[in-house]
Amino acid sequence: MMGVNYYEDVVRGMGASTTGFMRLFMVPGMFHCNGGVGPDRFDALTALTEWVEKGNAPQQMKAAQLRDGKEVRMRPLCPYPRVAIYNGSGSFDDAANFTRGVRPCFFRTEWCLARSYRFGACRSKPRGIYYRPR
Repeated sequence: MMGVNYYEDVVRGMGASTTGFMRLFMVPGMFHCNGGVGPDRFDALTALTEWVEKGNAPQQMKAAQLRDGKEVRMRPLCPYPRVAIYNGSGSFDDAANFTRGVRPCFFRTEWCLARSYRFGACRSKPRGIYYRPR
């Protein structure tokens, strides 16, 4: 989680303007460089070029998992702390069945954004972004 720690440190130091020059995209299910159970192919270079040359910051990227040259699983990649959340219907392998959102977990009397939604719960002393339900 070094990438998340670094990103959160930059946000703490630079404030809300951080998203104007830096975004972190997590790729759930991808091994270190490629492979794994999740989509591992995405075009970060085009997204970066669009941001630098045209000012169009990436709101999400599409990722694919390939088998024998065919796309078998698609997912949207969202800027941290957002994640792709399954809508509950349709194919789990189709990106159209996911929306960008925040996966909350219950911690004491507050809701927090889990630092790693893979674990399903916040740590005993989570560092992250907090908000209270209204």
